[in-house]
Amino acid sequence: MFSWKEEDVLTGFLFIALLCHGMFFAREWLILGTAFMVAFGYYRLKEYREWKESSDSLELDDFQKIDYKKFYQIFLKEYELQPVIILGLMVVLSLAGLLQPVRWVEGYLEAFRWLTFLAAYLWGRRLVAKPGLRAKLVHRIKGAALIVILLAWLPGSECIWAWPGPTAHGRFALSFGYPNAAAAFLGCLLLMFLAAKEINLVYLIIFGVSFVSTGSRAALILLAGCFFLLGLKRLILRQSEPVNTVSTPSLLGFYKTAVWIHHRQGEDLRSVSLLGKIIILIFLVFFVQQTIGRSQGAFQHLLTWTDSSLAERMLYYLDSFKIAWYGHFFPQAGGWLAFPLIQTAPYWTLDPHSSFCRILLNQGLLGVILLGFWAGKGLLGYLKELRRSRDLTAVGLKTTVVFLGLHSLFDVDLSFGLLGILFWLLVGLIK
Repeated sequence: MFSWKEEDVLTGFLFIALLCHGMFFAREWLILGTAFMVAFGYYRLKEYREWKESSDSLELDDFQKIDYKKFYQIFLKEYELQPVIILGLMVVLSLAGLLQPVRWVEGYLEAFRWLTFLAAYLWGRRLVAKPGLRAKLVHRIKGAALIVILLAWLPGSECIWAWPGPTAHGRFALSFGYPNAAAAFLGCLLLMFLAAKEINLVYLIIFGVSFVSTGSRAALILLAGCFFLLGLKRLILRQSEPVNTVSTPSLLGFYKTAVWIHHRQGEDLRSVSLLGKIIILIFLVFFVQQTIGRSQGAFQHLLTWTDSSLAERMLYYLDSFKIAWYGHFFPQAGGWLAFPLIQTAPYWTLDPHSSFCRILLNQGLLGVILLGFWAGKGLLGYLKELRRSRDLTAVGLKTTVVFLGLHSLFDVDLSFGLLGILFWLLVGLIK
């Protein structure tokens, strides 16, 4: 049942953001982003008031006994201020782009986006400090995503979320309207499942079939690499101790409910559990049949590796460097909007959907260096974690962050607010 606990409010926000095209358009950013930061501020204010009430009962001698040096060290460890400083500087660099704007209002929007990402990171740091909340939040995110995925596959859903245009005809776009964005999101969910203590095969099949139906080749290659690394880590950990199992619970808890009744009443419910499994099997067969029928374009796209999409993406980078060069590699508010003026050759989109290109133009070379330094350090830490860590959940979350970060370099940047907030929230949730 929904409550006003932090994890419930955060899950509800991500659910609404997923319904609203992945929070891509400016009006969605302004409305949902403001609501997100207000909710974050409310819970931090509530936390401060509780701390203030408890501190008012302390005597002067109690404050004198506090080891403030140790308190400061714990504070730095809990919040990891390096990402906070970098995100704060990205806000400043976005505003600095107003000094040489391509579109003036984009400077403020870009600063607003990075401020929202900062709130997402800090919210993740607070939640991870509370025992059990990380696993609960990840589980609820997967449940909320399942609801939207099933809604998106229903007949008539195209009246709510338009399917992609002629260039991506027949490819599943979920609620994003862009198949590659849906692939990035579904890839994150699949990696979260692989890192879970129990793998729910029903959810895994639904998410896996939906992912393939996006027809995203780059996401498929990247996900295969991440799956290999995380799956290998999972097998290594299972050799020493059985930390994970595979389960086949029924849809919406039907099987668990049957088992609960069995223990309460002492009745033999084998026939009931068998009926539940049959219902699930029929549902999965119908689901797969529907997806295959509606996603012919996705399978054709997956089997076609000779088109010009790779060469076209190289033009994005080349043209990005041209725009950055003309701006002396300084921040430019809405710099990516200058693409029509300098296109090396005509291509389908005016937005490269690349985080590298967008940051290079909006925050300048300094923004690329700041995030590149942080990302490189994090990638080295991830490789060490793969070899040494015994916490599969932490490794899984880091793998998800690596997948989403690398994918954003060449397609689907974090201007999709849901993906950006999810990325920085997961960064904050990593211990």
